[in-house]
Amino acid sequence: RGNLGSGGIRVGDSIIVWSGRTGPLPGNAVRADGKVWAYPTTYYPATSSWTAATVITLRSGEERSGVGISLKPVPTARISGTVIGPNGPLAYTVLNFVPASMEEVAPSSTTGPELAQTVTREDGTFVALGVPAGEYFATVVKTPSASDVVDVADRSAGPPQRGPILWGKTPVSVGSTDIDRLIVRVSTGSSV
Repeated sequence: RGNLGSGGIRVGDSIIVWSGRTGPLPGNAVRADGKVWAYPTTYYPATSSWTAATVITLRSGEERSGVGISLKPVPTARISGTVIGPNGPLAYTVLNFVPASMEEVAPSSTTGPELAQTVTREDGTFVALGVPAGEYFATVVKTPSASDVVDVADRSAGPPQRGPILWGKTPVSVGSTDIDRLIVRVSTGSSV
């Protein structure tokens, strides 16, 4: 609960959100049953969906008191699996778990609305911890690194060629139990 003023938030329509990504989660705990509990991303006044959030309007110089977000801890799940590319498992690849409700906002985000993020090991396997129940897309967008540039020996053939962009999206339904052996398939994306 706090006060909003035009000095701390932009003037106009705003959606207020609390996200664990902005700092430590107060009160995270491992319960007696071994489950990790966390405070999920919550939009004002107390919803997990940005489409159900209440918009707050502030005019220049206006202050609004009593704006509070109701946080409720929820059990989380562990998700493990493998990211598979065109030539087999993908090492050291960022995997985001994006809430399905955010799909319209950032359909292939590499940074932004993900609720959980992890990186694959050398063998392409991953573990994501602390994912609250809900509907998600496990997304991968892997752009070529400098080491993926192939130098063309014959300069008449044109400039060096970059490797392909890899992209994948797998729907994931998270409930009260852990998910093992999730496969996220990644294919070559198109270039424009």
